[in-house]
Amino acid sequence: MKPRLLFISPFIPAHSGNGPAKRAASTLQVLGDRFDIHLLVASSGPRLNGAVETMPGHPREVATVPVRLWPDPRAGLKRMMAAFPWLYRRCFAAPFEWQVMSRAAFDYPFRETVFDVVHVFRLYSIPVLDFIRARATVGAVWLDLDDVESSTRRELAALRRSRGEYLAAAQCAAEAEQYARIEADRVPSFDRVFVCSSEDCEHLRTLRIHAAPERAPNVVSAPASPPAAKPRHSPFRFLFVGTLGYLPNMDGLEWFASDILPRLKEAAPAPFVIHVVGGGLPRHVAAVLASRPEMKIDGWVPDMEPVYRDADAVIIPLRAGGGTRIKLLEAFAHGCPVISTVAGARGIDADPGRHLLIADQPAEFAAGCARLMTDAELSACLSASAGSLVRERYGAAALTEVLG
Repeated sequence: MKPRLLFISPFIPAHSGNGPAKRAASTLQVLGDRFDIHLLVASSGPRLNGAVETMPGHPREVATVPVRLWPDPRAGLKRMMAAFPWLYRRCFAAPFEWQVMSRAAFDYPFRETVFDVVHVFRLYSIPVLDFIRARATVGAVWLDLDDVESSTRRELAALRRSRGEYLAAAQCAAEAEQYARIEADRVPSFDRVFVCSSEDCEHLRTLRIHAAPERAPNVVSAPASPPAAKPRHSPFRFLFVGTLGYLPNMDGLEWFASDILPRLKEAAPAPFVIHVVGGGLPRHVAAVLASRPEMKIDGWVPDMEPVYRDADAVIIPLRAGGGTRIKLLEAFAHGCPVISTVAGARGIDADPGRHLLIADQPAEFAAGCARLMTDAELSACLSASAGSLVRERYGAAALTEVLG
């Protein structure tokens, strides 16, 4: 009989979902080989009560806690009050996600009341663990932070400031400090703590938040052999993928459209188009992109394989964000050459010039895009090296080595 594991997640695990949902799905898939899985999803998504045969890891029991994490209905008020830090701290004692999870009201949903391991996905799911501990017998407790929430919020604060959004930046900075206190208070008590990058491991060790954090890399499914070489399209097809309501993705698109695209139009040796794939694009950004005929908004696509197959190159013009980019690994796995900023490739053991092109300035990014259009040999070399990297270090076996 397998040991019993309860997996707590604020995202419905799905290989076709956003980055966190994909990480949850990959983790469940690996844990299901070793444990008898029980899944508790705290989410505003569809209710999943009962066994779900197609769910990664084949959970024995699945339950949903109906909570609405986003958007924060008091975000506007918080931004105004963030100008007065002492007042903000007095009125908002904890970050929004933590408060929502702490106030979640639900009946104990499982027949099973004894778990050998409880695996908590994301820092702000800890209040759900507290609820479970009061009603079930719990053995070891594991925490997958994915990324370090306080660090990510600080990056978002810096990005907001660079955009002139000073009140929103102050709010992000306040949330960063709140999460830093939660990390220092709650993370040390977990038996195992996972993050997706070596940098985040070092951060936790340096601040003595946890003595032995473990790197559980984001992983993707990669073919056993390199994808076959594909003919280039005319016009040349660039691809941008992401959850478009997420600030770093939205900002990256705006930055590309305003600062990089005009330079690329001057440098490009042939016609091109940028396909933007993902849901949640705000109307004001959609209006800006609609005025650029080279940019095509394709929306959310359930099956990304044909999208990557039809792409000649992938762009990742991100200027902030935490963790590692699953979309970068997906592009590598599908044989697409990539140009990214440093922030867009952070946490991935990829070498500039060998696995991808790196550019942080608009002129350099545009020149790199033009180079991918003209240099087929370079594109092929980047794709081959990046594909080997994914197969060697970012396949399911890499996660099994940590969790198995």
